[in-house]
Amino acid sequence: MNRVIFIIAIIGVFFVCRYHLFSQEHAQFSIDAQPPIIQTIIDSEKNIERAKGIIELIHLLDEIYKNIPERILSGEKLTIYIDPCHGMVNGHWSAKPTGRHCINGISEEVYSLMLIRKLYARLSNNPHIKIVSSDDYLAALKGERNDYKNQSFRNTIKRAYEAKAQIIISQHLNNVHSGIKATGTSNIPGIHIVYDSEGKKYLENITQVHKGFLTLYNRLDVSGFSRYYAYELKKELISIGMHPNGWQMGAVADDRFIYFIDFPISLIYETGFISNPDDLSIISDPHMQEKIAHAQYDTLLSSVKEVFGIDISENTPKRMETPSAMFDLTLVKLSRIALFYMQAGLARKACDVIDLMRERYGNTRFGTLVTPYYEMKQTALLSEHLYEKAMSALAKRAKNKKQRQKYIRMALNYLSTAKALTRSKDFYDGIYRKYADTYREILHPGWKMQKQETKFAVCANPVSEQPSYTNSKEELLSKEFVDRHYAVRPAEITRPIIFAFEEGQSLKEAIQNNLAPHENVFEKLYDAFIHARADVKVKHVKWSPKKKRNITVWKNETKHVEFRPGIYIVRLNNNLEIVSAKRVSRVYLNPDRYQNHLYLKNSHFAHVKREKSL
Repeated sequence: MNRVIFIIAIIGVFFVCRYHLFSQEHAQFSIDAQPPIIQTIIDSEKNIERAKGIIELIHLLDEIYKNIPERILSGEKLTIYIDPCHGMVNGHWSAKPTGRHCINGISEEVYSLMLIRKLYARLSNNPHIKIVSSDDYLAALKGERNDYKNQSFRNTIKRAYEAKAQIIISQHLNNVHSGIKATGTSNIPGIHIVYDSEGKKYLENITQVHKGFLTLYNRLDVSGFSRYYAYELKKELISIGMHPNGWQMGAVADDRFIYFIDFPISLIYETGFISNPDDLSIISDPHMQEKIAHAQYDTLLSSVKEVFGIDISENTPKRMETPSAMFDLTLVKLSRIALFYMQAGLARKACDVIDLMRERYGNTRFGTLVTPYYEMKQTALLSEHLYEKAMSALAKRAKNKKQRQKYIRMALNYLSTAKALTRSKDFYDGIYRKYADTYREILHPGWKMQKQETKFAVCANPVSEQPSYTNSKEELLSKEFVDRHYAVRPAEITRPIIFAFEEGQSLKEAIQNNLAPHENVFEKLYDAFIHARADVKVKHVKWSPKKKRNITVWKNETKHVEFRPGIYIVRLNNNLEIVSAKRVSRVYLNPDRYQNHLYLKNSHFAHVKREKSL
């Protein structure tokens, strides 16, 4: 009995001490001035460290965004952080090894700097705006230097918060598409050599032209500033003769980058495709550069006026008393708390905050801005449900080994789906790690313990445990893009031919360009291409007595091949007859697998002096 009383007393002392400690922690940060909805969230958080994190977060948001009109009227400035576009790594522009350069080989950063300097000149002349950035990039903006170091998004976010910046902007130029970067002619329709993400050469038939400006705006920005800016800038750029890109017609809501997740208001200008000759002529024209900068600057002023409710276009700022000002700091705080919980892996807590956002703002002018968070909630709840089903499957009692393996497979399948749902967005990182760690622990029991031991070992001896690298990332990237040289040998006659048939060519010209045959072989090859027949799979519908319904079957049929502009893989036999001809959109330029005179210099039929490299 005495032992029970003693244990109860110990528990009581623990909770009293915990409450006292928690009260002391809260006392360090006053939350009395916070809206009741924010106070309720903080009071309901029983974890001291998380409560501190939320309190620090909302106080930081107050320092940055509270009473912006009054602060500017009293002499403070609106602070804008300009994020560098890529930058130098080991003495070279980091954009170039990944293909972000144009026809003349000039890297994206060079054109970006041309444009952002024009905007900086306008912003820095406004008495109500303060520009901050890294020291070297700020010097580059002022024209004091022409290079600067590469900076990660995380470093940009850290510096922007330290400077109490309200907005982050970044001036970039666009790429062709994922896997094929802005490598000059690869953005012009037709058949071109392009590179994949590993630096390997392809021959591709480009049918779609990528051109036009777009602005990536923060999809998670519930203030409305980013969205308003993107759509207003679109109008301004169209008015000076520019064309929006087909992707969401030039104003793109984005939540892929940590840049948009960890900072409330952020934008990226993608002012055109430097690989497209039409866009490049606009981007490199000093007169158009001035117009673009003017549009970006005017849009910033109109956005500050509309969203923050303060006109800073004149020497004397003027507060706007109209109801059009839409900034609501409480909503911004709620959105940041939701992201705080989601990234911490506490999906249920994040969803509770999102419910508060929707309940309070769903039917207001902020409704569309809250929608991305509701979509976030739906995905998080589904993935958490799958996680719980996985845990339930693992907890089931099995009668035998076979049944146990069945439950394990079920759990792994649930976790695989949960991982697939959450791996694509950084704001799911906390819950994704939970699913991934659990999945790995099932496959490799004891892995979590080993992970902890490794972590402690590295912390105890950080120097000796770190891996050493002989090549920098920049050097490795550069190696990937070095042209591969091959010993040039005539291919055997039966090696597949890359047959590139350009728009505007005749069939005879295409044969001559691709195979360079001697005149006594040319006519026979031409005749083979004119009368080419190849086996193709053709869809047929037939009645199935067994299934008692029509079913689709594929049959091989020999059909005439009519060559038209595009890329074909053609096979010949020893009698110079075409045995197959398949149309493709792209093909590796591999001389060991294919033959071609124009691109590989290894045509079986060429009777000309061959060069020894590409």
